[in-house]
Amino acid sequence: PGLRLFSTEGSAAAWDETLLDKFCTALSQQLTDLQACLMQEAGLEGTPLLKEDSILAVRKYFHRITVYLQEKKYSPCAWEIVRAEVMRSFSSSTNLQERLRRKE
Repeated sequence: PGLRLFSTEGSAAAWDETLLDKFCTALSQQLTDLQACLMQEAGLEGTPLLKEDSILAVRKYFHRITVYLQEKKYSPCAWEIVRAEVMRSFSSSTNLQERLRRKE
């Protein structure tokens, strides 16, 4: 869901292209890892619903970011705020995954 946002024309202008490529790769891996953690945490019961809920939450998150960028006309300043927000969420997701792994 979020990768398309970072593949837009404005994102390349606001972000260093090499770093953007690395970021998109890391974001894709993060989403895959988070989904695996959530499925493992839920066990076999309830996994389809949990998977749908987590995918929906990620879509809503990136939709809100897209709306924000549209409202700010994709300005470089708006992209900088988005970068900081996504990195904060990225860090929170990593911390959650680490806590879930320690519970095993």
